[in-house]
Amino acid sequence: SVKEIRGGNVAGDRGDPPLEAGGFTAQVIILNHPGQTVLGMHLCWIATL
Repeated sequence: SVKEIRGGNVAGDRGDPPLEAGGFTAQVIILNHPGQTVLGMHLCWIATL
């Protein structure tokens, strides 16, 4: 159920479940701001203050 999905899980269709990736290439942009670390990644932003 939707309530059982947690961070790090992968959700998919039971009829066509997601497959394990053999590998992937990521484009990561690291920006340097005084007092904070910000990592920019394709399709998402993660910020740690």
